[in-house]
Amino acid sequence: MTTKKQNLPLSGLILEMRNIIHNNGRFCFSDFVRDIEILISMQEKMNDFIQYWAIRENGTKIADYSHEVKIWAQSCKCQGIYKITFENGFYSFERINI
Repeated sequence: MTTKKQNLPLSGLILEMRNIIHNNGRFCFSDFVRDIEILISMQEKMNDFIQYWAIRENGTKIADYSHEVKIWAQSCKCQGIYKITFENGFYSFERINI
């Protein structure tokens, strides 16, 4: 069971996410880069937000709502769903069951 990581700067969040996908295929890595771009854009515009991130062998998906990533993850073997919270300038990151 993954424990909740708290008070992560953006670089710490990226490291946690990269460690999860490092053995997956190239599409997973390119999706991951896009996911980081989305998080950076949101961080520039908002003081706080929650995103849900799902991983499968051939890709990742980030979305505003957990049901969006759940539906996507069910179309192929899901390797995990995570909740990413940005609040007070820092991130928290935890694996969830939905």
